[in-house]
Amino acid sequence: MGDDDIATTKARQAVRSALVAALLIGVGVTAAGPASAAPAPDGFGPVVSLAGQDRFGTALAVSRWAQSAACGSADACAYGETVLLARADAYADALVAAPLAASLDAPVLLSQTSALSASTRDELLRLGTRQVLLMGGPAALAPAVEAELAGMGLAVSRVAGQDRFGTAVAGARLVRQRDPAARDRAFLAQGAAADPGRGWPDALAAAAWGARVSAPVLLTTTDSLPQSTRAELAAHPDAALTVVGGQQAVSAAVLDDADRLTGPTARVAGATRYETARLAAEQVLAETGTAGTTWFATGRNYPDALVAGPAIAAAGGVLLLVDGTRANDDDARLFLRENADRTRQLVLLGGPAAIDNGNRVELRIAAGMCDLVDYPDETRVAVGAVFAGPPAHEGGERAVLCNVTDAPLDVSGWTVRNHLGQRIVLPAGSVLAPHRAAQVFIGTGTPDAERIFIGQTEEFLPDRYGEIEAFDTAGRSGGTAVGWDTCFTTC
Repeated sequence: MGDDDIATTKARQAVRSALVAALLIGVGVTAAGPASAAPAPDGFGPVVSLAGQDRFGTALAVSRWAQSAACGSADACAYGETVLLARADAYADALVAAPLAASLDAPVLLSQTSALSASTRDELLRLGTRQVLLMGGPAALAPAVEAELAGMGLAVSRVAGQDRFGTAVAGARLVRQRDPAARDRAFLAQGAAADPGRGWPDALAAAAWGARVSAPVLLTTTDSLPQSTRAELAAHPDAALTVVGGQQAVSAAVLDDADRLTGPTARVAGATRYETARLAAEQVLAETGTAGTTWFATGRNYPDALVAGPAIAAAGGVLLLVDGTRANDDDARLFLRENADRTRQLVLLGGPAAIDNGNRVELRIAAGMCDLVDYPDETRVAVGAVFAGPPAHEGGERAVLCNVTDAPLDVSGWTVRNHLGQRIVLPAGSVLAPHRAAQVFIGTGTPDAERIFIGQTEEFLPDRYGEIEAFDTAGRSGGTAVGWDTCFTTC
């Protein structure tokens, strides 16, 4: 092998190593290192995963990321001097805390009801916290929690009402005291539901929206306005009110009642919680003009997203819900496709159990995040990932192809060669948009701009770490090709 060949081989190996590392970060696998290291907002790749072993650990990951975003490399930073603390086993108090926390440049942390969680105590010490606001009364956070915080030398006060609706009002009043503009606007969402799978999704969308635009979030039951909420609405008769959620969450009667108490009212609602979250995100984008970071949380349960509102606001971001299935993730992908030019970073709340790795790749594709490393000048297509699995269904065996050029690339008739030298041919109509990607499924399915189907039943992709490479119709290599077979979805 000549010197030129050796240099070319080393260059390709370097690119392959960089691409594998970037993709591993993108699907939530990080290199070994200190567990307490906080990912930098712009220095941890285009996809950031904020997750802990449990909801307390995820809250800490969000807090550390937000501190890094707020403080950067500054020697002195006030972020975290004040902390809002909410119970971890219910959603209402933590979500209505979001606009207040955003106005205070403060994180929301979680605790057990009866005693301060050890990991939360450690985070308060790390942040150098001086003041803690307890969200809710003694039934939410017991006097023992308050006493332990006071014993740490912290100033402690409560933001509380007679119930969750009253606590939301107490938080709203503090937001309005701090920011007079907040008196002109509020959000209203369902605050309680007999079904534990309901109530919180719309409140979650409202909390992220309210934190971003500095407007309080009030709560209601489905069929009637609680007295405390009514009084707060009546105290601001000219304030605009946005109801987040459909009539199954907040009835038409409640909206009519609110309309008689306060200024102009409107409803933002989709057919599903996922569409409602997308519509809310689009409204945020229309109001602010920016969505540099797009945040994702599972729409199946609330713990991972409880504390995200202030961090989303600090990052100038929006929140979308996903559940890991293609049908319910259409709204998230639609938002990403329509706003790819304004999306700098994806932030995923929770680990693969909340948002699986295959879904993470699909979100990256929808956002157009194809250029993970600097490729050699001759590269046109990079094989971004390989997934093993049964080929005969969607979600099975597939590879990701990235167009790393500035123009649409017609790959009809191109061949993909596996590690055994076997080849498949890409069908007619296979076009990759500039700097975007598509998944090539070995099995059958319905093609679209992001999915190409080969239509065979035999396994083709590597069953262990291996390389595959794409070739154009003239037999020329499309460029760099790497892959691994980790079973991210179904095997």
